[in-house]
Amino acid sequence: MDSKTNYDLIIAVVNKRLTLQVSDAIEHLGMSGITILQGRGRSTKRRVEFIGIVVEPQREAIMVLLPNDKTDIVYDTIMEAGKLDEPGNGVVFVLDVKRLGGLGLNITDEDNFGTQ
Repeated sequence: MDSKTNYDLIIAVVNKRLTLQVSDAIEHLGMSGITILQGRGRSTKRRVEFIGIVVEPQREAIMVLLPNDKTDIVYDTIMEAGKLDEPGNGVVFVLDVKRLGGLGLNITDEDNFGTQ
């Protein structure tokens, strides 16, 4: 597939303790694959020090590439599973994918998508 597409990329940056919960919820919707990247968070608002050392919370970025007609249900699922309406748990955002190439697999399991 190498063309203009109708795909979105959802990126959720969540506390590491919530990663499994969020990824399981996404897979339960029928998504056939996600990517998880490890990271560290830093904020001047929630700076925590322990014996003079700044503690940076561990975060993980969960990335999901999906057809844009599936975006709303996956976004809502991430919000709920990641408890992202609570301060400090993370952030989620959606990017429009302009071009997509190199995929030789189904992004969603259409037979099971959205069955919870």
